[in-house]
Amino acid sequence: MKVKLARTAGFCMGVRRAVEIVLEEANRGQRPIVTYGPLIHNTQVLDLLADKGIRTIRELSQVTGGETAVIRAHGVPPSVREDLRRSAGRVIDATCPRVVKVQMLIKSYTQKGHLAIIVGDRDHAEVKGLMGHGQGPGRSVVVASAEEVAELEPWDQVIVVAQTTQSTALFEELVAAVRRRWPEAQIFNTICHATQERQAEVKSLASQEEGLVVVGGRNSANTKRLVQIAVEAGARAFHVETEAELNLKSITGLRSVGVTAGASTPNWLIRKVVEELRSLPGRGQSRLRATAYRVFRFLLKSNFLVALGGAGLGMAGGLAQRLSLDFRLLVVPFCYLYAMHILNHFLDREAAVYNDPDRIKFYAKHRLFLVATSILATILGLALSAGLGAKPFLSLLVLSALGLVYSVRIVPERFQEKTRYVKLKDFPGSKPLGIALAWGAVLGLWPALCLDGQWLNGLLVSLILAGLAFVRTALFDVMDIQGDLVVGKETLAIHLGEDKMIRLLGLLSGALVTLTAGAVLGGLLTPAAWILAAASAGLAVIIWAYQQKRLLPGAFIEGLVEANFLLAGGLAALVLAVS
Repeated sequence: MKVKLARTAGFCMGVRRAVEIVLEEANRGQRPIVTYGPLIHNTQVLDLLADKGIRTIRELSQVTGGETAVIRAHGVPPSVREDLRRSAGRVIDATCPRVVKVQMLIKSYTQKGHLAIIVGDRDHAEVKGLMGHGQGPGRSVVVASAEEVAELEPWDQVIVVAQTTQSTALFEELVAAVRRRWPEAQIFNTICHATQERQAEVKSLASQEEGLVVVGGRNSANTKRLVQIAVEAGARAFHVETEAELNLKSITGLRSVGVTAGASTPNWLIRKVVEELRSLPGRGQSRLRATAYRVFRFLLKSNFLVALGGAGLGMAGGLAQRLSLDFRLLVVPFCYLYAMHILNHFLDREAAVYNDPDRIKFYAKHRLFLVATSILATILGLALSAGLGAKPFLSLLVLSALGLVYSVRIVPERFQEKTRYVKLKDFPGSKPLGIALAWGAVLGLWPALCLDGQWLNGLLVSLILAGLAFVRTALFDVMDIQGDLVVGKETLAIHLGEDKMIRLLGLLSGALVTLTAGAVLGGLLTPAAWILAAASAGLAVIIWAYQQKRLLPGAFIEGLVEANFLLAGGLAALVLAVS
């Protein structure tokens, strides 16, 4: 079935920040953690936090001096914050910065004697916190209808603010009602920009798709508002918390479906819903298209595409070094990459449960095939390398051993309590760095070793290929931040933050283009190296598109990254054919 995922689906900035704060604190493991009220309105995330020992409390008497108390994204009244500081050993304020802005507006203007009118749901946690910030000779009130505005007592000076997740249409309606009574009222549209974008996108999807699936908690106000907006726009809307709640009978007959999600919905729940929908037959869908998608999915999830793309880069690297390519110099790197990626996926499954649930299902279904073919690929690669001589064989054997060590315990179990790092994969940044070193070695240095190439050229090509592999892997780490945080995995993306990491990867891609161009113009590499520069530029474009939310996490962007490397291999083959 054709599925269109909304660009704005999933965690908003405030929710993502709150979840990351709590998970990072839990992963430090210094003291027990409690949240005052549910951290966010999503049952699955709250269950996950509970499994990590994070308690939700509703009364101040439930917190003790030995615990860390976290103020949730919705915020609390100042009196509650002070009570928490007196009761808990430590308090972390995870209030959304945009909510803080509204709190400060209310505090500032009520101190000057203004009436602060809050457009919102009076029982919502955020609104209760906002009400508590009314101070001084002024006051704050909540309204949800024009009738309630008409019933307000007279006041000299008035401001209007909104609950950050409120409906834009309702806010505009009530602002008009306020202006009729107080023409000089000061209006502050404090609805979060992300909320407005999300609501606008729902209206757009409702007009384009036959059905619209909204993923999110049933107690989430902003999720329920999205469903309401979709229905009002004439869409056939389905509200689900997980993929298990999809009404397959009703959805299967549709030609296309849009998917969006509330601000409290994590990526892994959205991915599960999207993959479930894509597996359904859509009305009017051609058999050829359905077959093509299944083939693409198999090649991507089995790591065949990544291995083929890597071998293609190796071919381009060989041409850049002026090496006379032997078919074994293509097959051996393919076998190595295929085997190592599969085996390490089997050994490192924790975060994949959240980051790529579809791959977990795929590996469970094809376990025997994948294990058998990865072992055969390892044997074939070593056998072919043996035919090239002792040095190629021994070097590949060492690289294979190092590849397996990545996910294997290296610290004895009796010392586990003294360190968090018991495997190489536990060290921050080890994954992209390890994969980069492996790709650079097997695709750049290993062919030079086999054909007695120039070491300087081999090192230079190895550096470029390692850089490409690093950017590729680190980009996927950025997309997997949520799942990695859940299992306590430390990555560069987590340490630097998504925005900084994306900017860094963009700069690295540009640096690789510059390095490759300089090497060609300086005569160190042949003009075939321009293919590697093109691959680096392709990654830069993909990173930019991801940063602009033109590409979203999922199978499509993964396939696009691998296709970029496959294209490099195809260009290298073309150069080889005509030379």
